[in-house]
Parts: sequence; structure tokens; C-alpha cells
Amino acid sequence: YGSFAQLEYNEDKFSAFVALNSSNTTYKRLDYFRKLNSDPTRETDNVSFLGYGAKTGANYLINDYNNFFVNVGYFERAPYFSAVWASNNNDQTNKDAENQKIFSVELGYGLRLPKFAANVNLYRTQWNDRTQTDTRTALNPTTNEVETIYTNILGVNALHQGVEVDFEYRPAADFTITGMVSLGDWKWKNDVTAVITDSDQNVVSNLNLFIKDLPVGRSAQTTAALGARYFLTPKTSFNIDYNYYDRYYADFNPSNRTTAGVDPWKVPSFHLFDASLLHKIKILSLDAKIIARMNNVFNTEYITRANDNGGTAQGATVFFGPGRTFSISSIINF
Repeated sequence: YGSFAQLEYNEDKFSAFVALNSSNTTYKRLDYFRKLNSDPTRETDNVSFLGYGAKTGANYLINDYNNFFVNVGYFERAPYFSAVWASNNNDQTNKDAENQKIFSVELGYGLRLPKFAANVNLYRTQWNDRTQTDTRTALNPTTNEVETIYTNILGVNALHQGVEVDFEYRPAADFTITGMVSLGDWKWKNDVTAVITDSDQNVVSNLNLFIKDLPVGRSAQTTAALGARYFLTPKTSFNIDYNYYDRYYADFNPSNRTTAGVDPWKVPSFHLFDASLLHKIKILSLDAKIIARMNNVFNTEYITRANDNGGTAQGATVFFGPGRTFSISSIINF
């Protein structure tokens, strides 16, 4: 549960806001597999995390065409459920799990002309105390037996920063061109020491992990888009969209980075084209739209997600995106 409050100010060329929030996240674990319904320990006690946040921002209109804005925010969020119980199939909680802490700053500029509009946005987000866990089978050096061990990685920090630009141009009343470019620099900021435990959470050993300055995976850090909409008639429009993705690194497990300087595998860049046709109609007295869409027009083969294994293409597990697809949908406004 949570609470939220916001105060806004707007007069003449200046507007601002202050927002505050708080939340309480409660977890508990119910074992459906290793415990009987009659077992008194089948259900754990509640584990709660109190979070809070604050954000403020302001916008200043220089004139009818130009504006500047700034936003600053800090908030804490509860760790994920998997970090609290660490997949160890017992009732013992990870007592070291703590809130993730995020501090973000954003600066922007906007331009509004009769036929052209654009925004430029600079951002910097520091994401601290991320908790990650891992389960694997390995040799326990204490018992000299192969068993399931658990890796608890605390204090993982990341920095996300970059610049984003978007625009809209209307050379004619029935024709619109849109576009955007996003250039990010997202990296892990520190090496960490992981704690290795057995199934009873007895510490087996510590493990040094080298992730400092490695790129954050699972999302393209360079993206660009270009689109166009043309009204064939006042009720019928044709759209085409182009999207580009680059500097897309495979998602990797920090517990595998026991050697410095091993970057995650970089997924090959790719381009996608989509097209759609929209027609407005009347159904009885209701406004409606029929949309025919073709995604991935050129049937491009691309990787939509990858899991890293050693920083190579041969070791990575990949998931391919869908090929050319067609759909027809409708929207009815009541």
C-alpha cells in the first residue's frame, strides 16, 4: 500500500511541482511443494519494506516558442521477492536484502514553432543497492561434496545517463514526419564481493566479482526512429515507421564475472519497418476506427533478447524476434 501527494504552482511563464510518496511492500512465502498443508512452517511470516520518494520539477517559458525544464527525484523501492528468499527452497529470509535507491536528474529544452516542434532531454540516474541472487550446483569446499549453493550479491550500483531528442514536422496539413534519437551510457559502477551460502544459509565462501564499467544489458543503448503519416482522405491515413537498435548487450549474471574485463556479448544492430492503414467510420452513432497493420515489413531476422555466457556469440542464448506479421483491429469510442 502507499500514499501520494502533489503540490503544483502555475502562473504566467513559470510552473513547478513537488511530489511526495511513501509505500510499504510486504512479502511472504508459501511452500506448495516441500511442505504439507498441516506443516506449521509452510507459510512464512511477513517481511516488510518501507519505501519513500520525493520529486520536484520546474518549467520556464522563455517565450511562445521556447521553454526549459528540470526534474530532480529520489526514491527507494523494495527489493524483488527473489532477493528476499533467494530461491533456496526454505523458509529462511535473506536478512541482508535492502531497498534499492534511485536518484535522478533531468534537464530539457523544448521548441514549438507553427510547423515544427522538438525536445532535447539530458538525464542521469544513479541506481544503488541492487540485490541479485543466483542458484547453481558446485563443489562445497567445506564438505567437499557437490551441492546446491546460493550466491547473494549486495550493493550493486549502476549509472544510466544519456541524451534524447525527438521532433515533429508538419510540412502540410495532411502530412506529418516524426523522429527521435536516444544515446545512452549505462554501466555498472562497482566491483562487488558476493557471499556464497549453502541451503541452510551457512557461509561457504566469498567471491570477488568484476563488473565495474561493464555495460548494462538487455536494452539497446542507441535507438533511433523515423515515422511519417499521410492522410489519403480526411478519414483515412497511412503510416510508416522505421526503428533502429544498436549497442544492445546481452543480459548477464554478475556472479559469472570472476575475471576482470569480460564484456557481455553485443547483439548485432538491426532495423525494423512497420506500416499501417487507419480508416475512421461510424458504427450507429459511435465513432470507430479500423486499423490494418503490417509489422516487420521486410521480414528482418533479428535478436530481441540475449543471455550472455562468456561474452561470445557462441555461448549466448538468444531469442529471435517475430518475422513479418499482419493484424487488423478496431477501436470504438463510447
